[in-house]
Amino acid sequence: MCQKIIMIITALAISSIVLMAATIPPAGGEIEIETSTLSGIVLDASLEEGIPGAEVTLEETGEATTTDEYGTFTFTEVEEGSYTVAVEADGFEPAKVEVEVNEEGAAIEVVLEPEIK
Repeated sequence: MCQKIIMIITALAISSIVLMAATIPPAGGEIEIETSTLSGIVLDASLEEGIPGAEVTLEETGEATTTDEYGTFTFTEVEEGSYTVAVEADGFEPAKVEVEVNEEGAAIEVVLEPEIK
């Protein structure tokens, strides 16, 4: 009986060590987080052309960028998950788009309506 208890305790100890080893981060203490790219284009609804200089913000992180001369933008190293992309440009109504970023990344099209004056 005593020998059986020792075997059980030994098995539990080994299991605990294996479990702990599986949860230790890799060398250097860094845990690798899956990231992807979120890219898109901001279009003028009336002209169907890209809007340069539009401000594009990921609301969840506060990270922002500006569209290039073709109205395109890119966020790199975006963690996988759900995001709200907020877009503002002079002369246009602001817009928000919900997007899901997965391991392949995501690409969106945001259409802005001209501001009503």
